[in-house]
Amino acid sequence: MKNLEKTLLKTVDKSLRQMAKYRRLRWMIQRNVKDAPLHVLSVGKAATQMAIAAMNTLPQKQVLSLDILTKHGFYPHDLPQDMRSHIFEAGHPVPDENTEKHSRTIINRISSIPHDHELIILLSGGTSSLFEYPREGVSFDEVVALNKTLLRCGLDIEQINKKRREYSRVKGGGAAELFPPAKTQVFLLSDVAGDDPATIGSGPFYLPQVKNHFLVGNNLSLKKILEKRLLKSFPDYFVRLASRYVQEDSEEFAVALGKFAQNAAKGVYLFGGECSLQVTGKGSGGRLSHLALALARRISGEKEILFCAHSSDGNDNLKESGGAIVNNLSWAKMQEIGDPKAALKDFNSFEILNKIGGIIPGRYTGCNVNDLYILIIK
Repeated sequence: MKNLEKTLLKTVDKSLRQMAKYRRLRWMIQRNVKDAPLHVLSVGKAATQMAIAAMNTLPQKQVLSLDILTKHGFYPHDLPQDMRSHIFEAGHPVPDENTEKHSRTIINRISSIPHDHELIILLSGGTSSLFEYPREGVSFDEVVALNKTLLRCGLDIEQINKKRREYSRVKGGGAAELFPPAKTQVFLLSDVAGDDPATIGSGPFYLPQVKNHFLVGNNLSLKKILEKRLLKSFPDYFVRLASRYVQEDSEEFAVALGKFAQNAAKGVYLFGGECSLQVTGKGSGGRLSHLALALARRISGEKEILFCAHSSDGNDNLKESGGAIVNNLSWAKMQEIGDPKAALKDFNSFEILNKIGGIIPGRYTGCNVNDLYILIIK
C-alpha cells in the first residue's frame, strides 16, 4: 500500500501545480482586457498565484497598481520583492483585525481610481473572510462572532455566505459601488457548487445586470487534470471521475462511500466537492481528516482499499494538515495506540491520524477549488 500511497500523493501534487498555472485565466485576460490603464486587485486563498499568472500576461506598462489580499502565509516565499510589497494578509476562516484594516485600505484605493482606467479583479475562495467591512450599525466584533458561529453549524457555503451578506458593506455587490462596474472585469476561481458568481466570495463585485464575471476554474477543472494524470500513474487500474459536486455531511458521505468501496471493482474513483461538518467536540482536526477517520472505520477489513481526502489549498483547518490518507488497516492501527471512536466523537481526528502517519502535511499550493476525494480499490 505504501508505494500506492506515494504514487497517489505525487500525482495529486503534480495536478495541483498544473492547476495553479491558471492557463485559462491567462487566455481569458488576453481575450478580454483592453488597452486602458489597469489596476489589479487579487483577493482570496489563491490570490497570489492568480496575480502572478495575470502579471505574466498583462502588458506591464499598462498596470499602474497591484494589490493582493490573502490568508496569512498563503504566498510562496520566493515571490519577487516588487510583488511581495503589495501583499496584505488577513485571517481565515475567521476575520481578524487585519481583515478590517486591509479591507478599509482596499476600499479607499478602489474608490480613488480614475474612472477612465480599468480595474481587474481576481477572486478566489476565502474572500468572504479576507475582504470584509461591516455595514453601518454593525461592529466588527459582531462580524467575527457571526463567522465563528457559522463555521461550526454545519451549513453549506452558500447558506453561510447568504448570512454573511446581511452584516457586510462589501458583500452581495456592495464593493461594486466603489468603481463603475462597466470598467471592471472579474475573473473567478470557484469554490462553490454551481459556480454562482453571486456566491463565490459572497459576490462583492457581482451585480446581476452587469455581465463582467468570467469563470477561470473550478473543482471539475482540477478533477479533469487529475484524471489524466491518474491514468498515467495507474495504467493497470480503471479510472472513473464523478462529475457531481459532493456537498453532503461528512458523516453521511463516509457511510455512503464505505458501502460503495466494499462493493466496487478494482479501480481508481475520483470525487470532489466540500462536505459540511457540524462540529460538536473540542478536539483538533478538519473536515477532511474527520471524513478520513470516519471512513477508516467503514473500510476496515481484508479488502485492500486506499482513501485520500486532499484539500486543493493545502490546508485542512490546521496549517499542519492538508488532508488525510487511510487504508483498510488504519482503523486497527489506531486501536493499538488509542481510541479512534472517542477521537471521532470529540472531532479529534488530527491527533490520532497523525500518530499513524495518516495526515498529509499542509503546504502552500496556490490553488483553491475545494477538496479531492480519491478511492483506490486494489
